[in-house]
Amino acid sequence: EGIKSMLIVGLIIQGKPIGALSVYTDRHYIFSKEQIQIFKGIANEAASVIEKAMLYEERIERQRIEQELAAAAKIQENLMPRTVPNLAGFQISARNIPSQLVGGDFYDFIPFGQSHLGMVIADVSGKGIPGAILMASARASLRAYLEDPHTVKDVITKLNRVLCRDTQASQFVTLFYGMLDAQELTFTYTNAGHNPPILFRDKKQITLSEGGLVLGVLPNTNYEEKTIKLIKGDLLVLYTDGVTEASKDDNYYGTERLINIVQKYTYMDADEIMKKIINDVFEYNNSSQNDDTTVIVVKYVG
Repeated sequence: EGIKSMLIVGLIIQGKPIGALSVYTDRHYIFSKEQIQIFKGIANEAASVIEKAMLYEERIERQRIEQELAAAAKIQENLMPRTVPNLAGFQISARNIPSQLVGGDFYDFIPFGQSHLGMVIADVSGKGIPGAILMASARASLRAYLEDPHTVKDVITKLNRVLCRDTQASQFVTLFYGMLDAQELTFTYTNAGHNPPILFRDKKQITLSEGGLVLGVLPNTNYEEKTIKLIKGDLLVLYTDGVTEASKDDNYYGTERLINIVQKYTYMDADEIMKKIINDVFEYNNSSQNDDTTVIVVKYVG
């Protein structure tokens, strides 16, 4: 190409090469030390300009992602119940605190007339946008099948088949679904691999674990249900692993601590108990939240 001599200087940003700046001559030429120094200065200036341009592009891209996450967070917030339902004889309180702008936990209340109330709490695999999309899909599918308050296990069996069809092999959902009957004073539930809710009755605790595997893994899984007769003073606590797996110095908050804090305040109303749980969890891990945290408290006051 007619090149006889050339001078090449590397473009370096924070110790990493990003390219080179070159000059060529069509005749034999020996570059002087002064020319080399001047060319190095030009290369340094060019590298600085390129770095600023790259940082600007990164900032613009980060802002775009943050805007999308904020929009997704708003959509997800709208999917959560705006208020807790009123059911005669019961106090109900719930709260969801995502660890990121969008989360994988969700809860929902589904009223059937004046006397039946369905409630669900779930945790999907993954965080961020993928977890949020799976959460929205699971919630929408569940809502689509909720037609009869007396088909608890059947609803979850259908939901599992849908999630097995629509999710990837690495995705799954842990979910607890229960139906509260205010007339018969019963609670019928099925647990799909979720952290077992705890029923506090006097000084005893009953874990609600009847059900089956997590959702989205095996399409032919059969789910069992169980019905509990409620008595005045019963206190039901539903939660996700953001509670029990909150950590401090590699030690988990754990179920035992959860039981102790609830047992200490069973005389309070449902909303106060829920706040005591949340506050104790965040005090334990110094407000360093690594996972989404969701709590539902239901108290039968008669």
